[in-house]
Amino acid sequence: MHSTDLGGALALAIALSPVHPAWAEVGAVAAMEGESARVSNSGESVALQVGSKLELGDTLEVKSGNLKLVLTDESEIVLGAGSRLRIDEAEFKDLEHRRFSAWLFFGSLWSRVTKALAGSDAKFEVVTDRMVAGVRGTVFRVDVFAGASNDKETLVHVLEGRVGVTHRDAPHPDPAGAKPRIAELSPGERAWANRDGMRKELGTPPPKEAFERFIRSHERTAHIPKERTLNREKGPRHR
Repeated sequence: MHSTDLGGALALAIALSPVHPAWAEVGAVAAMEGESARVSNSGESVALQVGSKLELGDTLEVKSGNLKLVLTDESEIVLGAGSRLRIDEAEFKDLEHRRFSAWLFFGSLWSRVTKALAGSDAKFEVVTDRMVAGVRGTVFRVDVFAGASNDKETLVHVLEGRVGVTHRDAPHPDPAGAKPRIAELSPGERAWANRDGMRKELGTPPPKEAFERFIRSHERTAHIPKERTLNREKGPRHR
């Protein structure tokens, strides 16, 4: 076969080959205990295990125990028992243009988000019935639970960095500003929202011992272990 014919054949093969878009590469299950499943866009439910790949449109259901995900940009998400999360947007071609959005219907979510540069248009959002939490690079937790009259309530707690929160489906803003629709949270602050409004306050996340223990035991860190840092500061030992 002539080189021109070979080149044409290769081009045709590439054109006809199935395309796997980058947005489908959302991440994978890094650790789990108990039972969890992913429900695809087609409605198929598949049991999850460590190493299971995640795709755009998947709904993750934690039936028991806890589930840890690592996304393509190395961000971490942990879901507690009874949580239900749907992945609505995921693009990781470039960290500075990252686009990620997931809807937490119920339960508890902890996340360590890989930091993007200030000024970039990167987006990382967790959405609930009552709030949108948008971050650039931080550690935070979101809890969704049934409040009075079975109305869903949302609590967002910031552990590191800053989180912008926006109240969803609220009535007209209080003229005195008692119920802000938008707020920025710093470490140690939280926002609480229900159908009547949103308030910003100091506070800690609701205690969930098994959830917190799972996070600690499976949390990754980019920091150098303290022992190694101290040894390096002291310099090499001479015998």
